[in-house]
Amino acid sequence: ESCVVEKDVMLEELQGTLERELKERESYVVERGVMLEELRRKVESVEMELKDRESCVAEVELLMEEKQLTIENLKEELDYLKLELEKMDSLVSSKDQRIVE
Repeated sequence: ESCVVEKDVMLEELQGTLERELKERESYVVERGVMLEELRRKVESVEMELKDRESCVAEVELLMEEKQLTIENLKEELDYLKLELEKMDSLVSSKDQRIVE
């Protein structure tokens, strides 16, 4: 009977040890779950911030393209006006020459 009692005591001790280990592991898993959730939220926040920045970059790029197009149009207009001015100068010069003759 003493063997049975010893085995029962050993089993109770083992069961207590296993229960403590299980609780510790459950606590560890819960902590890791909380940490994982916090990390997931941070990742989502960074992703949203990145999308906002990408949107801003796209907007700036579009504005830069528009400005570049405006600059090109103004250059073309300036070239046209230079040609017109040269034509007018040429006409004035030829009239001046005729008057002198």
